[in-house]
Amino acid sequence: MTLFDLDEPSATPDTWTVPQLNEHLAAAIRDSVPNLLWVEGEITNLKRSNAGHVYFTLVEAGADHRETPCTLSVSLFQASREKVNLRLRRAGGGVRMEDGVRVRIRGSIELYVKRGQIQLKMIAIDPEFTLGDLAVRREALLRRLADEDLLEANRRHRLHPLPLRVGLVTSLGSAAHADFLHELDSSGFGFEVTCVDARVQGVDSESTVVAAIRTLTRLDVDLIALVRGGGARTDLAAFDSESIARAVATSPIPVWSGIGHE
Repeated sequence: MTLFDLDEPSATPDTWTVPQLNEHLAAAIRDSVPNLLWVEGEITNLKRSNAGHVYFTLVEAGADHRETPCTLSVSLFQASREKVNLRLRRAGGGVRMEDGVRVRIRGSIELYVKRGQIQLKMIAIDPEFTLGDLAVRREALLRRLADEDLLEANRRHRLHPLPLRVGLVTSLGSAAHADFLHELDSSGFGFEVTCVDARVQGVDSESTVVAAIRTLTRLDVDLIALVRGGGARTDLAAFDSESIARAVATSPIPVWSGIGHE
C-alpha cells in the first residue's frame, strides 16, 4: 500500500467521529487520573458568568518565566462556588480569588467532550496555602531589601517641616480617595494635593503604582501618600511586591502609606 492508496475510501481504516474520539479520551482520563486531586497554580483570566459560575486558567510560568507557561482550564460551578466561598469566609476572609493570586484547589479532571478540552472541575480551596505563600514571598523580599540596605532608605529622607504639598497615589474616585481628602480638608491647614490615579488591586496595580510614584518624584511635592482602603489579604498583596517596594525605597521624596484598615 502506498501513501496515495489511503486516499481511496475502501483502503482507509476505521474512522472515528469527533464525539466518539472525545468520549474515548474522556473515558481514558477517568480511568487514569484520580477522582479528586489537589492542584496549585496562579489564577489568570478569571470570569464570572451571570449564572453564578466561575471560569479561570491556572498558570505555572516556570522558573525563568521565559518559557511558554503551562496552563489548565478550571470551572467552578455555582453549587461548589457557594461551598468554596463559605470555606474562604471561615478562614477569615483573607483570600479572594482574583487574577494573580496563587491558589491550591481541589477537583476532578475531565474532558469537556463538546470542545475536546481538558479542564479541572473545582470543588474546594485551601486558603491557608495562599496565605502561607504570600507570607513566604513577603519574608523573602524583606530579606533581599534588608541585604541591600533599602528597608529604611526612604525613612532617612528629611521631611519638610510643614509638608503641605502632598502627592496622592490612589484610585481616583474611590472611598479611600474621598476619605483622605476629607481628612485634609477638615484639618484647617492649606494642603495642596496633587492626585495621580493608580490601580490599587489586580494585575495592573504594580505597574500603575510604580508609575504614579515616579511621576510625583518629578513634581514639586513635600510628601507622597500611598493610600487604599481595606480588603482581603490577597487584595492588598500588590503592596508587598518588589517593584513597589523598590520604587518607595529609591524615591527621593518621603513616602507615607495608608494601606488597609489594619
